[in-house]
Amino acid sequence: MSTVVTFGNLAPIQTKGGLNVDPDAQLDYTELDPLENNTTVMVFPEELDHMQIADNAETAWRYHSTQAPGWVMVESVAESHEAEVVEQILRERLGIPDSDPGPKMLLTTAGKDFVMKQMAGAASATAVAKWVALTANTTTPVVGDTTLTGEITTGGGGLVRAATTYAHTGGASTYTLTNTFTANGSDSLPVTIGKVGAFDAASSGTLVFSTLLTPTATLSASGDNLPLTWTVTI
Repeated sequence: MSTVVTFGNLAPIQTKGGLNVDPDAQLDYTELDPLENNTTVMVFPEELDHMQIADNAETAWRYHSTQAPGWVMVESVAESHEAEVVEQILRERLGIPDSDPGPKMLLTTAGKDFVMKQMAGAASATAVAKWVALTANTTTPVVGDTTLTGEITTGGGGLVRAATTYAHTGGASTYTLTNTFTANGSDSLPVTIGKVGAFDAASSGTLVFSTLLTPTATLSASGDNLPLTWTVTI
């Protein structure tokens, strides 16, 4: 099983003109452009041990950029504790914070079923998960969530669930959902948005994933808006 090391790119970020790696190295590097992508993904063959993976990932990143990545995630190693070891080594060597400052998306249990059905083309597959809803609730999401607690549903309001704009660059491991929510006279203001959720329908439907907003966003008057761009990493 290959080992996948994913670095979060900072923006803007300085580079040294691209990657310079021995062409005979048994490494498959993909998406190595922090100016174009939100993540940098490195795939390592299964025969490398955790120290070799850490050494190669560190070397590749230092050729790749003059700044530390925003975060790192290591997956698909044979032993889960080895993933943690590689991750910790890279955090220490590259100066990556132990805790990511930004919010993390949570894929719900229902969301996992949704993904499987969509990918397999099951007869029960539903519409795409492009509708995003807002709430003032700040309870930490859990995998068993099926609704967005306290979802804003004010009739005629500008903060109700809305269809977002999907964007994806071919070959990239991410896509974005984008929308600007603008409060109007029908909304109950002021309101502080603390959490968002993505659904597969304009109403009801499956809550596929959700996340807390950090920081929260307070809308005080008609015309105040919340520009939202949600990056999903596959």
